[in-house]
Amino acid sequence: MQLLDLFADRSRSGDTTTLTIPADWNSWQGRHGGLVAGLAADVAAATWPGAAVKAVSAHFGRQSDEGRFEFTAVTRRAGRVVRLVDVAVEQAGTEVLTATVTLAAEPPDEAAQWFAASAPASLPPDRCQNFEFDRRFLPVGAHLDIRPCGGAFPLTEAAHPWMLAWVGVVPAVDIGPGAAVLMSDLAPGVYPMLAAPVAGPTVEMTVHLCAELGSAPGAGPALASQRNSATSTNWSVDDTSLWDSAGRLIAQARQVRRIVGGIASGVGGNSAA
Repeated sequence: MQLLDLFADRSRSGDTTTLTIPADWNSWQGRHGGLVAGLAADVAAATWPGAAVKAVSAHFGRQSDEGRFEFTAVTRRAGRVVRLVDVAVEQAGTEVLTATVTLAAEPPDEAAQWFAASAPASLPPDRCQNFEFDRRFLPVGAHLDIRPCGGAFPLTEAAHPWMLAWVGVVPAVDIGPGAAVLMSDLAPGVYPMLAAPVAGPTVEMTVHLCAELGSAPGAGPALASQRNSATSTNWSVDDTSLWDSAGRLIAQARQVRRIVGGIASGVGGNSAA
């Protein structure tokens, strides 16, 4: 099953795919940004069957609401090898997200990895306990099976902002381009250093696909390494690497987040209980 298959009410008219995302995909106040960006990637890929998604660069606008989503994909460049597809995501005529998706038109065997970074050592997923989200703030936790297996745990005031976990989507989907984008958008990487959660909506996210996931989807669950590179009072930068269960590097991502209310609200001694 593909990521788009989770939304049975979707329809397509011309360049536009329309669907509803239920509220149980909410992350804080709006629909999970990685999900919306992942769906945009899969909609773009559908415009060029057989081409491989290489990168997704998404910019997020306002918080989404209960309305239907319209994904409009327009090819900006149709080169012999490189193709660029712009996707505009709207609700009731208001822009929620824009994304540029880079695709490569080449035989799948051309994407075979000659070199790729190895996955870090970790316990197998069946020996790792599921991390339970606070569903009051993060209903999307019902759709993400997160099993920490290294690094530091969130909200433990650890010394280093690094997390390692097995990640799966519920219900299970093939790890195609869209699912890889979704699984690259995890909790803020600075969370291990905090005592209480802060809202950190993504403003910009770029995901580079390191494997050809259209013809050879990744095997789940995926191993995700999440590191925070820098955090200021109101902004934070995260870097994520994703390997499938066979040890194949499938994605690397970087995203910029806005820290709503400032980082001090999550620091021990300053946070509300």
